[in-house]
Amino acid sequence: MALLMLSESLILPKKGRKWQFVNNLFITVLVISLALSTNHSFKTVDTTTLQKNLKGDKLYGYTPDWINYLKMAEYCHNELDPQSFVACRKPNMACIYGKGKKFHGIYRIPSKEADELVQYLKKRNISHVMMASLRKNPKMYTGQSINTIQRFLSVILKKYPNSIKVVKRFGTQEPTYLFKINYAAMQAENNTTNNEHIQ
Repeated sequence: MALLMLSESLILPKKGRKWQFVNNLFITVLVISLALSTNHSFKTVDTTTLQKNLKGDKLYGYTPDWINYLKMAEYCHNELDPQSFVACRKPNMACIYGKGKKFHGIYRIPSKEADELVQYLKKRNISHVMMASLRKNPKMYTGQSINTIQRFLSVILKKYPNSIKVVKRFGTQEPTYLFKINYAAMQAENNTTNNEHIQ
């Protein structure tokens, strides 16, 4: 924005040879800068990946963790009921590869209490949760992954071990799982626990 304002003030007609020289110099520097940055941009494009993507291999160029994640997003679009709502760590990428299906992003764990986390999911009508093994270091496999969803679900599973079931899995070394949330099972487990305390 500042560059545009500066260029406008310098390019506007001013009287005198000194201003004409400054104007011409500025325009020359601007054109050279644009040409160099465009040239640099074209050099950084991975043409092999781009060609494969344009020919229909939309997952070419991704690491296995992302391939599994994006396959699961597409699976959610193709196989789940349209009314289902899936929570995941990277909802924007899931939406793109899920052909426009809406996903809910979980970026942090809002509570350490299982019931509060269940209410968080229930309030947002979450029916499924996608848990990926997305690398902490995207350049190499180290065995470490972003584990927000894993920690979120583990709090719930400690209290309600029968409430979350695996629906689908993609991948072996860096898998992505799709879990179905069973709110009725949570309620039943809660009722059983309450009845045991009363007796």
